[in-house]
Amino acid sequence: MPRQCQRYARAAAFALSLLCLGVPARYARSDPDSTLPPEGPRDALVWSAVNDGIPTTAWIRATPKGYEVLSTREALVLSVGGNLSVVHVRTAKAPLCDCDKWQEAGFLEGPCPPAGETGSIQTLVAESLPAGKPATVSPRTPGPDENEATAWQSLEDQVTVQSSVGPYLFVVRSSSSSECGAIDRTWRSSFQVWTLETSRNVDILTPAERGALNAAARPVAFSRMEKERLLTDSAADLSMSAILTRYDPKAGLIVQYQFTAPACYACSDEWGSYSVSALVTAEKLPDSLRPYAEWPAFVQAYAKSRKDHTARGWTIVGGTPEEIERVLSQFKRIPESGSSEIPKSKVQSPRSPNN
Repeated sequence: MPRQCQRYARAAAFALSLLCLGVPARYARSDPDSTLPPEGPRDALVWSAVNDGIPTTAWIRATPKGYEVLSTREALVLSVGGNLSVVHVRTAKAPLCDCDKWQEAGFLEGPCPPAGETGSIQTLVAESLPAGKPATVSPRTPGPDENEATAWQSLEDQVTVQSSVGPYLFVVRSSSSSECGAIDRTWRSSFQVWTLETSRNVDILTPAERGALNAAARPVAFSRMEKERLLTDSAADLSMSAILTRYDPKAGLIVQYQFTAPACYACSDEWGSYSVSALVTAEKLPDSLRPYAEWPAFVQAYAKSRKDHTARGWTIVGGTPEEIERVLSQFKRIPESGSSEIPKSKVQSPRSPNN
């Protein structure tokens, strides 16, 4: 048999063996270590936060050996609908009150005398590139409302992006404040899921899913709380206060639900004064998050290699090769600044169970 025919015969035999094993010939790879999918996404943005709270986003590309990092920015950047969204924190000063002078005046109606010092209020903003109207992401301020602003003796306000799943941002606002005449300092937290697709709050749970969770997970959370700390003896008084997500290198997307119960002031945890919380791990994902249950192999490989911090979210960069290169050029020009700081979250109390 001619040598060229022998090569064709060997190739045909190899392809036939793959078909017998149930492996399509077009998926066959000569490199057994390859993590580059024959079809599907090749570019992704992965963001994480190191110990100081500053978010970092890496643009990674799939390669036959795994991945390569094309660029990194010290900012929180997501890809949604072919555009980039930069999420950053803005901090504004809040005037504080001179409570002593106000008390001398008998707490009369009217503005409180300024103390000459300021507290801080943070706002989370998502800005689309190359140009777009910034959208305010922050949930409502859980502290004193605007009409009570002049009564603040102290105020510290933080907005945290806890994580992201696809276009969804999981956002927590925490504030700690003291008001004139108050005996104790108070702290409050609130939670929301914000979608970058429509720039609005969304409920990622269907009514049926929420009802099932209240029936099944709420009693579990109640059983994990120290009863002597509570101001209730019924699981029915617990409310779902937050939804936490994270990606596990082996298990994929994990969702936890936080339930909160009324408690004595001295019993309070970090979520809020006069309350304690507990976490329950979801047995199955909500329908809205199922498309993001598993991360692509090259994204997973990158996340595993980052020993210094944990990936909090990722998005796929789609489009034609020309469009992707254009977006990559925009990504490389994103400014880096301290205004992008993502403060450490106060969602989970150190006393709350982890699963």
